[in-house]
Amino acid sequence: MQVAAGEHGQVHVFAVNRPADEIRRANQHPETAMDRVQPAPALLARLTGIDDLDLRGAELIAVADLAGIGLAGYLAEGHEIAPDDLAPLRARLDGLEGYVLILRSAAFGGRALRLAETADLTHVASFSQPGADWRGDGPMTSQAARPHSGPPRSPRAARHRAQRLGGLIVAGVLLAIAALLWLVLA
Repeated sequence: MQVAAGEHGQVHVFAVNRPADEIRRANQHPETAMDRVQPAPALLARLTGIDDLDLRGAELIAVADLAGIGLAGYLAEGHEIAPDDLAPLRARLDGLEGYVLILRSAAFGGRALRLAETADLTHVASFSQPGADWRGDGPMTSQAARPHSGPPRSPRAARHRAQRLGGLIVAGVLLAIAALLWLVLA
């Protein structure tokens, strides 16, 4: 599977072809002895053959933990994959057993990579994740983006600001007089 440089908004699903007990032992959190969703770094490197994937973009999930919702339901609810995109693969996704590895685009850090097919992983599907594209295409041209283009301040807000400013000026003058008196009398 080829990952393009700058890939954004993709979710890749892999079946883990190792015994579930082996994966569970390799992925237990040392302090709690519980499975973690974010894979252990050594396990992720062993499964993918890539040592420096960003763990924040990876999930290792026991399919049995998704009872009631299924993997397709988890992808729809947890990753906002469109039901129409999942429909043709629903039976295959929900039929997987053991563990699945989910790699989002964030795992690759914007780099172009080639994930080789290994005995440990089988690529099941890739999906586009909807959402805002925050990369931007240049300067904003909207009138609302221009400085001082917001609604005018209300007269009450202007009066309140003037009162605060007047109070600060009076306090400054009194402080200056007190300092002068202190110098004269000292």
